[in-house]
Amino acid sequence: MRRLRLIPDQTHFRFMRWRKLAFSFTQLLTLVSEGAILGLGFNLGVDHAGGSLIEARVLDSVDIAALRGRIHDLP
Repeated sequence: MRRLRLIPDQTHFRFMRWRKLAFSFTQLLTLVSEGAILGLGFNLGVDHAGGSLIEARVLDSVDIAALRGRIHDLP
Protein backbone atom coordinates (compact mmCIF):
# COMPACT_ATOMS: atom_id res chain seq x y z
CA MET A 1 0.00 0.00 0.00
CA ARG A 2 1.31 3.44 -0.93
CA ARG A 3 1.88 5.97 1.89
CA LEU A 4 0.15 9.32 1.90
CA ARG A 5 2.64 12.13 1.29
CA LEU A 6 1.40 15.57 2.22
CA ILE A 7 4.85 17.18 1.91
CA PRO A 8 7.19 16.11 -0.87
CA ASP A 9 10.62 14.68 0.04
CA GLN A 10 12.54 17.43 -1.77
CA THR A 11 10.95 20.32 0.12
CA HIS A 12 13.38 22.79 1.70
CA PHE A 13 12.29 25.61 3.97
CA ARG A 14 14.88 28.33 4.45
CA PHE A 15 13.64 29.42 7.90
CA MET A 16 17.12 29.92 9.40
CA ARG A 17 17.63 33.08 7.36
CA TRP A 18 14.97 34.77 9.52
CA ARG A 19 16.59 33.83 12.85
CA LYS A 20 18.16 37.25 13.54
CA LEU A 21 14.90 39.07 12.82
CA ALA A 22 12.91 36.62 14.94
CA PHE A 23 15.39 36.89 17.82
CA SER A 24 15.28 40.70 17.68
CA PHE A 25 11.47 40.66 17.62
CA THR A 26 11.41 38.32 20.61
CA GLN A 27 13.78 40.60 22.54
CA LEU A 28 11.63 43.63 21.72
CA LEU A 29 8.46 41.90 22.93
CA THR A 30 10.21 40.79 26.12
CA LEU A 31 11.43 44.32 26.88
CA VAL A 32 7.99 45.81 26.20
CA SER A 33 6.38 43.22 28.48
CA GLU A 34 8.86 43.82 31.29
CA GLY A 35 8.44 47.59 30.92
CA ALA A 36 4.67 47.28 31.10
CA ILE A 37 4.89 45.14 34.23
CA LEU A 38 7.31 47.52 35.94
CA GLY A 39 5.47 50.65 34.82
CA LEU A 40 1.85 49.59 35.16
CA GLY A 41 2.10 46.70 37.59
CA PHE A 42 -0.13 43.68 37.62
CA ASN A 43 -3.89 44.03 37.38
CA LEU A 44 -5.10 41.58 39.98
CA GLY A 45 -8.73 42.42 39.38
CA VAL A 46 -11.58 42.82 41.81
CA ASP A 47 -11.77 39.10 42.56
CA HIS A 48 -8.63 39.47 44.70
CA ALA A 49 -10.02 42.36 46.75
CA GLY A 50 -11.81 40.05 49.18
CA GLY A 51 -15.14 40.38 50.88
CA SER A 52 -18.51 38.77 50.33
CA LEU A 53 -21.82 39.95 48.96
CA ILE A 54 -25.06 38.45 50.19
CA GLU A 55 -28.36 39.62 48.75
CA ALA A 56 -31.70 38.84 50.34
CA ARG A 57 -35.16 40.01 49.32
CA VAL A 58 -37.79 40.50 51.98
CA LEU A 59 -41.37 41.70 51.90
CA ASP A 60 -41.30 43.65 55.19
CA SER A 61 -38.74 46.05 56.64
CA VAL A 62 -35.73 44.44 58.33
CA ASP A 63 -33.54 45.50 61.24
CA ILE A 64 -30.13 45.57 59.52
CA ALA A 65 -28.11 45.42 62.75
CA ALA A 66 -29.98 42.32 63.93
CA LEU A 67 -29.57 40.67 60.53
CA ARG A 68 -25.82 41.38 60.51
CA GLY A 69 -25.50 39.94 64.01
CA ARG A 70 -27.27 36.74 63.02
CA ILE A 71 -25.17 36.36 59.88
CA HIS A 72 -21.97 37.02 61.82
CA ASP A 73 -22.84 34.23 64.27
CA LEU A 74 -23.16 31.66 61.47
CA PRO A 75 -20.31 29.11 61.25
